[in-house]
Amino acid sequence: MSRVVLGLLAIPMLVIFGVLFLLGAAVWLLSIHPILSLGPIAILGLGVWRLVERDKQSQRTLEEEIFSRRRP
Repeated sequence: MSRVVLGLLAIPMLVIFGVLFLLGAAVWLLSIHPILSLGPIAILGLGVWRLVERDKQSQRTLEEEIFSRRRP
């Protein structure tokens, strides 16, 4: 049972901890030198962009599937 739960939660937990690490690194680098904090912020931005693009693609696929069923 616990292996199943850990298997299901492993990837989301890695993503959450990765985001927290990048945010912490950005704050730490911001205190050292502001320009250095752009690296972790850019990585987070690319991750958000990737999620938005994946969502757009899945929405298009779903719309095509729904509308193709209506037409005989």
